Amino acid sequence: MTEPVDGWIRGAGERCIALGKTKLGQALITHARHEAGHHLMTLEDARTLARRWNTRHARGLDCYLRFLADCLRAAQEGLDPLRAAA
Repeated sequence: MTEPVDGWIRGAGERCIALGKTKLGQALITHARHEAGHHLMTLEDARTLARRWNTRHARGLDCYLRFLADCLRAAQEGLDPLRAAA
């Protein structure tokens, strides 16, 4: 699972600007906007794959998807994902 990376890319861009690397910093900030929401696409892919698995196998993957969703939610709230989802 990927975590939302737009925040740390934006932070890197802001730090570059603060260090006088304006062109690089602006490029990173622009790239951060393009990255926003990509982690949600990964989560939706996982859900789709799990639904497909569940139609073919008796033991479903729903509990794993709930765990991954809880981890993602915790990470977005700035919490330790593994401790919050346990």
